[in-house]
Amino acid sequence: MTKPAEKRKKRETKLLELFQQGGYTLSEVRDELNAFLDEPVSRQTIDGDIRRIKDQLLVQGQELLNERGKYRIVLSSGMNNLTNNEKLMVPILENLLSPYSIIPGIERLLGALKKKHIITHENSVLKNSIVFTSPHLVLDDRVKRAFLGLLNCIFKGEACCFMYSDVHSSGENFQLVQLFPVQIRENLGRLYLFGLPFGKEEKPSNLKPYAIDCISMGRIDLLSDLYDNDFEDVTNYTFNFEQLSNKLKLDEYFDGVIGTWHTTEGKKKIERYFAGWALSHVEACPIHSSQKRVTEPKKIKLEHISGFNELYVAKIQFYVHDTPELSFRFGSYRDYSWHVDYGESGPKDSQGNPIKLNWEFGTNRLP
Repeated sequence: MTKPAEKRKKRETKLLELFQQGGYTLSEVRDELNAFLDEPVSRQTIDGDIRRIKDQLLVQGQELLNERGKYRIVLSSGMNNLTNNEKLMVPILENLLSPYSIIPGIERLLGALKKKHIITHENSVLKNSIVFTSPHLVLDDRVKRAFLGLLNCIFKGEACCFMYSDVHSSGENFQLVQLFPVQIRENLGRLYLFGLPFGKEEKPSNLKPYAIDCISMGRIDLLSDLYDNDFEDVTNYTFNFEQLSNKLKLDEYFDGVIGTWHTTEGKKKIERYFAGWALSHVEACPIHSSQKRVTEPKKIKLEHISGFNELYVAKIQFYVHDTPELSFRFGSYRDYSWHVDYGESGPKDSQGNPIKLNWEFGTNRLP
């Protein structure tokens, strides 16, 4: 082997080692390689080596991918062999995707994932090792039909229409809704559509929410099909999603929103005390990304909660919209969370007597 060929072989061996490790950017690859070599080489030389490596990998049924600026080697099928730790994440992935299995392609994707990376005797482990108990999205045929129809309109940039009975009507009093669909949001297992009513000014305050399961028969029609466009003044039923979302400030609209409820007053600072299990839970499962603890946990005797001598109490701060959805979340902590105005020792009336704020679980039972 000639000396230039030996040098090239040395470079390519080191480059392959770096790519197999994964996680390196192009500049990091160049720096690592030149630190390894006796004499640094030019960028053009390294680029030529990478091109040859790509060709060699393709012959072996592999590819060198650059994802988000970092290199890694994968199988040509597009899926890398899972490490043992990655395989342990498959039950989580299956639980997350299973509620969406009614959507075309999801079931096939799950099947391909397990067939390729999971051996037969591991299937029972996958089925029972992890169970999700939080509300799961339920996509029956009607919701699926509406979901896919709305997504189709969003991707095509076309206005749509449907018959809708709001959440207070229990499937009665259907009204025709005409809008530009811009976003589908999930909250506590329910899907909501946010859209701009047709003919309204393109501004955030005109965005409206609709529960997708309240759409009659899940039927979504193109608004252009609703009207006869044989007139000279033809209405434009299409929209540019990027331009419309910018005008509606979609990226900012839900900043500080818990669930789907948006207030005209915007975000404000809210502080509450949390105690015992509620403090542990809210720190493990934050209500919002703005959440932060502003006092250190302190053991305090809480007179409004019986059965404990002392509980750890801390003040938690949020910067969010003050909505009924937020109150619902706070209410789930019952007497173990209260407004900051009561003070860290718990809620009391004007005479200093402890008071209960929420329904105590398990006490209101029929005889």
